[in-house]
Amino acid sequence: MDKLKLTVHFCERYSERILNKNKVLSKQQVMNSLKRLCTDRQRSNLEFLASRSGEMKIPVGKHIMVVDNKTLITIY
Repeated sequence: MDKLKLTVHFCERYSERILNKNKVLSKQQVMNSLKRLCTDRQRSNLEFLASRSGEMKIPVGKHIMVVDNKTLITIY
């Protein structure tokens, strides 16, 4: 997952929707949280799908992650 980039918008939405926090976590904190929450298989699948060109919508539990060009854009 070290190859993935995070936008500030993704960090805001992740903090709000996944962690239910009012305070926005830093990019490093969000990445650490993702690493803890995802299994090895989920991490490798996310990296594989994120490496594809064009926008991808990846289901994660009851949420959807939007990824484009190895960058996590948002989660809803």
